[in-house]
Amino acid sequence: MKNLNRILLIIVSLASSQMYAGQCDLIKLDSDFEGEQNFNKTIYLSKKERKKYEIKISKQGLILDSNGNLFDTRNLPNGIAMFVYSKDGQIYLSKKRSPLRFDHSSLVAGEKVIVAGVMNIRRGYLKVLTDNSAMYITSKTGNLKAAIYRLKIQGVNLKKMKVLFHFKSYGIKIVEHYKYNPITKKISY
Repeated sequence: MKNLNRILLIIVSLASSQMYAGQCDLIKLDSDFEGEQNFNKTIYLSKKERKKYEIKISKQGLILDSNGNLFDTRNLPNGIAMFVYSKDGQIYLSKKRSPLRFDHSSLVAGEKVIVAGVMNIRRGYLKVLTDNSAMYITSKTGNLKAAIYRLKIQGVNLKKMKVLFHFKSYGIKIVEHYKYNPITKKISY
């Protein structure tokens, strides 16, 4: 019965997440990168190949890789991993990154996304989330909020997470602290 309740909660949560994400405009690959697969030889993953980059969430709210291991970015350059929240509602996360060869667009084969950026994760705990991506640029905070909502309903522990919004027009990052009100079910900063 416990497992059935968890499955129903996940189904309802995914439907809610899709509705929230549906309120966002999808972001297309920036025009500077169109045709990148041909001229930069950028790797595009098939739907089957993407499976190994799908995140999982433990019962404790920790982020796991597709093999069920705690995700940790401390040993990566700048301590970050790239992520993409796909138009299909899946979050892909990769420790692997090679600018212009394997980047945000690789995880979704250049398709439109809800948001792309980077995460800092320590022992499964999400510490920093940002929408900083040269390939998928948005000036709207709603897209990143959709990713936060998706992570929240999946059970990710967000208590000590910092959110960085990246605005192309100013080239700056604004640090905001995330707060979730369980009564109103709203995200505020």
